[in-house]
Order: sequence, then C-alpha cells, then structure tokens
Amino acid sequence: MLSATNVTRRRYPAGAVEAPWEDTSVTMFLDDRRPKSLDLEVYAVRATTYEFYWNLDLFAYDLPKDRASHAIGKLEATAPGWYKVHLELPSGITRAGLNKLGFRAGSFRAVAMCPDGTPDEVCVSTAAHELEDNDAVSGSAIVVRPAGLTEIQIAIGSLFAGMLELHY
Repeated sequence: MLSATNVTRRRYPAGAVEAPWEDTSVTMFLDDRRPKSLDLEVYAVRATTYEFYWNLDLFAYDLPKDRASHAIGKLEATAPGWYKVHLELPSGITRAGLNKLGFRAGSFRAVAMCPDGTPDEVCVSTAAHELEDNDAVSGSAIVVRPAGLTEIQIAIGSLFAGMLELHY
C-alpha cells in the first residue's frame, strides 16, 4: 500500500517552475506489451477530487500547458472510504521501460498513524496538537493502524493506494 501525502507540495515554494504537479506516484517498468487500461484501488481520506496522469514529469518537469496530454482520468470521492477507479490509457502514452502513474489530490486531511492499543481520542488529539495552525488540513484526523508501529506518527495525507491491475 502506498500513502500519498503533501510532502511534494511542501518541498517547493508556491509557484516554483521546477515543482512536479503530482503529489505522489507509482513507477513501474513495462516490457514490449502495452496496457490499454488499469484498475486502481484507493482509500480516500476525505471527500475530494483526485486527478490521475501518465508519465507526467517522468524525466523532466512538463510545462503546465502540457499537463492535459498526460491526464488519464479523475475520481470524485464523495466520502472517506475505498474506491476502485478504472483508467483508460490512450495509445502512445505508455513506453517500454520506466513509466509512472501520478496522482494529484484536491485536498488533504490529517492522518494519525497509531499503534494498536492506543485510544483513537489520543491519536486524534495528538494530530490536532501537532498540526495546530497548519492551513494544509481541515477537520479532524483519520486514524489508521499500520502493523508494527510503536509510536504515534502524524502525516498530512490525501489517499492510500492499494492494488494496481494493468489490463492488456
């Protein structure tokens, strides 16, 4: 499972030309076969829009005017929860070798990653304290419990990506 956070947006000043457009991505190598579509399972941490791109900013940052040619779809999440998105891959957008599926979220939410046994209230209050005065998030934190975690960790997240299935 892949966690998407706002770390990419924090890394670059607002309006920086060299900033990548996507918040996170999954990279993969393809052989001579080219997938025609894909299915991706995502857990949306809030109601928001997710935009998906193929090979945007793969080897160098594309100009804003070139983003549309890499766009492959959107997901309108109406509430937190699991969604399955089907994305068609236009002919010629994939390549042999390195490829990238990128995501951009419409908004973020605090995520409190907590060890088993820690009460939800403690996790949520820790996130509220740590992210006080942070304008990147709104609303209360969502609590997740990754296996093997020994202490509370706070992130600003947009989604958790699950299974990716390529269709040829």
